[in-house]
Amino acid sequence: MPFRNTPTARLLQSFLEFWRRCGAGGIPTKAALDPIGLARGGFMPHIWLVERVGEDRFVYRIAGERIIEVLGFYPRGKELHDLFPGPVAQELTARWSKLLDERLGYHNHGKIVAPDGGVFIGERLGLPLLDSAGEPRFVVGVTQYLVRNRLPEKRPEITIRSEPSELLTVDDLLSGD
Repeated sequence: MPFRNTPTARLLQSFLEFWRRCGAGGIPTKAALDPIGLARGGFMPHIWLVERVGEDRFVYRIAGERIIEVLGFYPRGKELHDLFPGPVAQELTARWSKLLDERLGYHNHGKIVAPDGGVFIGERLGLPLLDSAGEPRFVVGVTQYLVRNRLPEKRPEITIRSEPSELLTVDDLLSGD
């Protein structure tokens, strides 16, 4: 899938290609993610991985340095609903559940809300991973923030335009086009 010409397009495209290689023609398992490949690809600061541990429950398992910097803490082992305000957690839970239930990926660009309500601008790609039994259970992704620091809360001249998340079918993800 071609990404728009944005500063983050190269990272997202490279991560998608890495995910495809790990899956060898299908959706990869979590165990197939190559840590050395993640490091060599420059993905480590931007990576995140969540696990569905029950209906409407997701737990962070991995967060890269940039993710930790934005969050202000290391979220490993913490449940999504304990980290984010209600509406944000509900939106993410619905998105990630749909992604796993329908074996989709997603791409979005625009506003990213931190747990404390701070707003950043960034671009994100989220992809499904299978567990050892072949069931979709994990969402892995990369987020690159286009604005380094949180946006000021009281700046009426700033309008943040978030594009709707683009859902990607497995065929789209695996096609290499």
